[in-house]
Amino acid sequence: MANVGSFLDKTLLPNVLHILGEAGSLAAGKNNAGATAAYLVGGPVRDMFLGVQSIDFDISVDADGPEFADELAARIRGKVTFRSEFGTAKIMATGLDIDITMIRSESYAEPGALPLVEPGTLEEDLARRDFTINAMAVDLTPKRWGALSDHHGGQRDIVLKRIKSLHPGSFTDDPTRMLRALRYESRFGFKMDPKTLSSMIESAGSLTTVSPFRRVTELRLIFGEKTAVDILERAEERGLLGGIHPALRINSLALNKFDRAPDSLSAEELHTYYAALIGSALTEGEAEALSRDLELSSDWAEALQAGSKFKGVAAILDQSDLKPSEVVEILSPFPEIALQAQLQLAPLLLRRDRLSSYLTDYQHSEPELNGDDLLALGVPQGPLIGKLIGELKVGRLDKTIMSRFEEEAHVRRRLPMLI
Repeated sequence: MANVGSFLDKTLLPNVLHILGEAGSLAAGKNNAGATAAYLVGGPVRDMFLGVQSIDFDISVDADGPEFADELAARIRGKVTFRSEFGTAKIMATGLDIDITMIRSESYAEPGALPLVEPGTLEEDLARRDFTINAMAVDLTPKRWGALSDHHGGQRDIVLKRIKSLHPGSFTDDPTRMLRALRYESRFGFKMDPKTLSSMIESAGSLTTVSPFRRVTELRLIFGEKTAVDILERAEERGLLGGIHPALRINSLALNKFDRAPDSLSAEELHTYYAALIGSALTEGEAEALSRDLELSSDWAEALQAGSKFKGVAAILDQSDLKPSEVVEILSPFPEIALQAQLQLAPLLLRRDRLSSYLTDYQHSEPELNGDDLLALGVPQGPLIGKLIGELKVGRLDKTIMSRFEEEAHVRRRLPMLI
C-alpha cells in the first residue's frame, strides 16, 4: 500500500493539515467518539493529486458521524452546522466545510432511488462511489498517516486523465452520475473510458427515474461550471438532455450566448438567464411541459416559457412605425431577465434596438407628476389617477409630452372628459 503522507504535508495548507491531523488523533485516542479510524476520502483526495486546493473536505470514520463531529468541532474550534440520522454531519471551521460521514455500504431498492445506507468496511465504502478517481482514501491516524487505499486504480486514472465508473450498473443505480461524469470530464480535461461512455449512452433514459428536484439540481450544477457550454453540448450529443426530459434541448445559437450575460446578474439570476436561452429553442408546449414535469421554480418557468412566447412578438418589433409606448406594451409582460437573453439572440434588426431601448430606457420612463400632484390638480381619488398617469407615461415615451408643464396641461384638458 502506497503512502502519500509527505505529499499531503507538502500539498495541503497548514490549516487543513491541522484539521486532518486532529481528526486522525481523535480517532486514535481514548476520547474518540467510538471511532478507531478516520480517512480523507473522495473528491479531496482526487483534488490533491490534481494539485487543486479545496475548501470542502470529506472525512469518513468507523463511528457515528455526528458524535465524532461534535468532538472534532470542539478540538478545532469549529461549529457543527448540520447533522442527520444517517450518520453524517458538517463542520464549519476556518473557512472550510468538513463533511463527517460514517463508513458505510449502500444498496439501491430500484434505479434512481436514494440509497439504503448501513455501516460497512472501508472497502465497501469506496466501492459504493461513482468513479475510480473518487474512490480513494488516505488514512489520517498518526501511526498510518498518509496510507493510501486505492483498490480501483483511481491514481492511475488521474494520470491517464480518464473517467471510469466502478461497475457496469453504476449509472443504473444512480443516473445522476452520468451528468456528474460530464462535469468532471469537462472540468478536468479528462476523457471518458469507452465502456463508461457506452454505458452512459445506453442508460440515458434512466434519468427519468430520478426525482424532478434531483434532475434540476444537476442542471444547476452544470450551470455553475465554467465550462457549462461544453458540458451541455456533450449532454445533448449523448442524449442526456433528453433523458432529463424529452422536451429539453438546446441549440448552438443559444449556447454561444451563455457567456454574454450581463455582469450585474447574481448566480441565481444567471441560471435563470440560461433557462431563458434554453427556452428560445422550445415550443410553448415543450416549455410548459418542462416547467410542469420538472416542477421548476416560478422564475425558471417564466423565463423558460418567455423564450418560446417571444417568437410571437419578434416580427412585430421589426415594424418601422412602432411607437415606444407600443414597444412597452408588447414587452412589459415578459420577465426582464428573459428579455436580456433575447437581446443577445436578436439579429441586427429593429427588434435588437427596441429590446435595448426598452431595457435601458423605456421601462424606466415615468412622468414627473405623481398621484399627489394629480389630487392637487383636482383629480378625484380612485382609478382615474392611474389612468391619467398611464396617459402621461405614454406621452413621455412617444414624446408628445415633453415637460411637467405639458403634463399638467394634459391633465387639465382631459379631466372634464373623464369625470
